[in-house]
Parts: sequence; structure tokens; C-alpha cells
Amino acid sequence: MAVVPTALEQLLINGEHIAKIAVVFGALLFFAWKAFAGYHVTNMVLNVSCVRQPSSADDKDDLAVSVTLKKGDRGTVSLHDAQFLVWDAQHKEFEKYALHSIDRWSFVTSTLAGKARRKIVPGKQATQIPTLNLTPSDEKTLSGYCQIGSAKIVTIEAVVIGRRFGPRVSLLSEQGTAQWQGAIVSLPLNAKQRSELSAG
Repeated sequence: MAVVPTALEQLLINGEHIAKIAVVFGALLFFAWKAFAGYHVTNMVLNVSCVRQPSSADDKDDLAVSVTLKKGDRGTVSLHDAQFLVWDAQHKEFEKYALHSIDRWSFVTSTLAGKARRKIVPGKQATQIPTLNLTPSDEKTLSGYCQIGSAKIVTIEAVVIGRRFGPRVSLLSEQGTAQWQGAIVSLPLNAKQRSELSAG
């Protein structure tokens, strides 16, 4: 003979089911909010530095720019473009230059001791997968060079653009595309610095 639960027992059973549903619903809301707010958006740190020294050309300085990318713990970035801009003191005009070492080079396959071996073809960009990827905790340095007037104060602004590897995960991101920027100011060398660098 079946035992019919009392009203209190039925209430407790229903309450347990409701509590489980509430926990699942709350978890779904939590992860949905995190995705919307960009919790899973790719994180990366960009650091820019430069070295300035007298050039062999009159009234010019050589400027070497280095940009270090430190990948965070979320997502993988496919690097699409990297440039640095050299702004004048008033930040009204600029010249742009490429930051190198973001392209994936093509390769050819040869045989050595009966085993396939791949060799890089420098200067020829790969066609199927043309960009390099940065996975979590990766670090990469890009670099570029230009000449500037020896008396000029300039701002060097580095800009890197990339896309998250895989599907778009945040409603706040533009189709998975992200951009990183950093800037430093380079002051003219004083007479002592110029003399020491020229002597060296």
C-alpha cells in the first residue's frame, strides 16, 4: 500500500527541488554575467621602451623601439598588426612605423635520414595560417627603428591589434577583436649624453 506523504513532507520535497533549481539558475546567471562583462576576454600587458642615440646623419638621432607583450591567463591572441607612432611635441602630427616579428613564416619540408624535416622560408609569410599566436603566459618582444630630429621631443605610441583565438565570448567585445596601446616620451639627449654615446 502506497504511503501518501503528509502536507509537511510534500512541502519539504518541493522545497528541495526548488532549491536545486535556484542553485542551477543562479550559477547560469553568474557565468552569463561574467561572459557579458568580459571575464573571459583575452588579457594581455603591453610594455614599450626605447633607446635613443646620435645618428651618423647630421641633426638626427637613431631611435630603437621595443614592445614586450605579456599574455595573461585568459584566452589566446592571434596577432594581426603592430605599429609604433612617433608624435611631435604638440601631439598633432605623427609618423608611423612597423613593429616587426608578428608574421608567421612559410616553410618547406625536406627529408633528413628518412624523416621529414621542416625548414623556415624567411621573408615569405605563410598563407594558410599567416599570424602568430600568443597562448596564456607567453611573452614576446617586437621591435622597430626610425630616425628623428636630434632636438625634438617625441612621444612614442605602440599599438597592437589582435583577435581572440576561437569564438567570440563577450558581448562587449567587437567580434573578438582587441587592441593594446602604450606610450613613452623621448627627450633630446643633453650634451654630456651625446658626447658619451658618440665616444662609445
